[in-house]
Amino acid sequence: MLTILSTGVGGASGMYTLKILRETTDFRLIACDASPYSSGILFGDSFHKIPFAKYKDQFMDCLESVVVKEGVDYIIPNVDEELALFAEHNRIKNAKVIISQLESVKNSLDKYKTYQILHEYVPCPKTFLIRDFSYQAGEWIIKPRFGRGSKDIYRISSKETFDSLVSYLLSNGHDNESLIIQEMLPGKEYTVDVVCNNSGEALVLIPRERLLTSGGISAIGKTVKNHTLQEQAKEVLKRIPFLGPINIQFKDDHTGNLKLMEINPRCSGGMSISFKSGLNIPLLAIKMVENEQISEQELQWEETLVFRYYEDRKFNVENNFQS
Repeated sequence: MLTILSTGVGGASGMYTLKILRETTDFRLIACDASPYSSGILFGDSFHKIPFAKYKDQFMDCLESVVVKEGVDYIIPNVDEELALFAEHNRIKNAKVIISQLESVKNSLDKYKTYQILHEYVPCPKTFLIRDFSYQAGEWIIKPRFGRGSKDIYRISSKETFDSLVSYLLSNGHDNESLIIQEMLPGKEYTVDVVCNNSGEALVLIPRERLLTSGGISAIGKTVKNHTLQEQAKEVLKRIPFLGPINIQFKDDHTGNLKLMEINPRCSGGMSISFKSGLNIPLLAIKMVENEQISEQELQWEETLVFRYYEDRKFNVENNFQS
């Protein structure tokens, strides 16, 4: 029986990695997070509190200890701030990390680098470093070059707003190299969940429309057989090779044309929508790296509308789950 460790179980991608594997396998599951109040604890056979990845030495020492103690076979990382560190150490003791190569991870976490590599091959929103941008009339988004979620992302439509926001951000820890400005994309938003094989090719691609989001995560989504999304995702993979689960986000511009937003070299927070449509992304990734046979049936999926909702669970004072 395999033992699988998932990090970031307080977030949607880490939690659903464990939840899906709990429902569909007899694997032994290890939950890890920097917070002891992480919802993914529910789905692990054991839980370990680990430091934040910014404390690199403590993080690695703690993780090595957990891997040895629990006899971990595979690690599935789910926190953006951890991904480059994991890519540098794609094996921790006897545990294999399911992660893309370091260069690909860095190129996708850096939103400006992503644009530089891909804009000639895949439609992208106009993107500039703040230092290179002279204000032009239109609707724009200012956001960190490195970052996730909605933190420090602002919409602007006037030079006055642009000047004041740049001044504010530069006085609060950012600089001209760490901020980008992008053409605002007002249309429908999509995510393509992908599992990449050892050659960097797509084992499977499943596009879904993000109908309603909460905190940057799909609350209501619909998987769609969209050929354009699948082909654009394949173009991305031709230029940046990945391994295992990734997700690629697109959005329509003012004229309804799809443009690439960003790439996340990990499971997506909306992965459960793809699961309800027929694809078990964490299990496919594990089978792929285990060199197990994957049947055609396991790669089939149907267009499905999925609603996600909150569920209340009770714990005792020792933080143990009570049914």
